[in-house]
Amino acid sequence: MLPASRERGAIPRKQNVQTNLNVLVPDGLRGRRTIQEIVAQALREAIITGRLRGGARLHQDGIASQLGVSRMPVREALRQLESEGLVVFTPHRRVSVAELSRDELREIYEIRAALEVLALGLAVPRLSPRDFTRLGALLDQMDRVSDPGRWLDLNRAFHGNLYRASGRPRLCTLIESLRGNVERYLRMYVSGVERRTRAQAEHRCIVRACRRRNVSEAKQALRQHLVATANILENLLEAPTPERDAGADG
Repeated sequence: MLPASRERGAIPRKQNVQTNLNVLVPDGLRGRRTIQEIVAQALREAIITGRLRGGARLHQDGIASQLGVSRMPVREALRQLESEGLVVFTPHRRVSVAELSRDELREIYEIRAALEVLALGLAVPRLSPRDFTRLGALLDQMDRVSDPGRWLDLNRAFHGNLYRASGRPRLCTLIESLRGNVERYLRMYVSGVERRTRAQAEHRCIVRACRRRNVSEAKQALRQHLVATANILENLLEAPTPERDAGADG
C-alpha cells in the first residue's frame, strides 16, 4: 500500500538514505551483467519506483563497499544515469537523485509528444492484426490489475508495442529514455483508480483510430493523452507535502 502522502498525490521532496544495493539489485541481474550494468540498473529501478526520491544522496564509497568493487564501475554507472537525467553531479563531486521542476517536466512532455506522435504516425500503416491482438490483450490486462506498478509495466508495454511498429528503433530508444525520467512521477499519477480509468479510455481511443488507419486522428488522440497526463503531473509537483509544510529540507 502506498504511503498516505502518495495516496493524496503528493510527491515527497527529499530523502537522505544510504543506498543498500544488497536490497536494490534484482536477483535476475546477478551473474548476467557487468558490475557497472548491475549498479546502473539497480539504481535506475530504485529511482523509477520511488524507493530513491529526488534529492537523495548517493554515496559512491558506500555503494562500492556493499558490492565489494572499486569506485570505478560505480562512478561509470552513475555517469550513465546522469546521461539519462536520473542523477546529478555537483561541483563538489556529490551525486544525488535528480529532481524535476515543473518547467522541466513540461519540457520533457513537449519533447515526448513530438517524438511519440512522430512514431505513431509512422506506425499506423504498419500495424498488423497480430499487433492489434497484442494491444487489446495488454489493455484488458490493465483493466484487471490493481497494483499501480504492474499497471505502469503494462502501460509501458502498450506504448512500446505501438511505437515499435514504426520501424525506428533509435526513435523508440529516445522515447523510452524520456519516459524513464518521469516514470517515478507517473506512479503518483496512476495511484488513483479514476486516473487509470481515464487513461484506459484514451488508450482505446488511440487504438480505434489506428484500426481505421486514420493517422491524423490517432496522432491527435495521442497528443491529447500526453497533454492531459502532463497537466495532472504538473499539479502533483506543486501539491504540498507534510515535509514542505514543516520546512524540512532533509
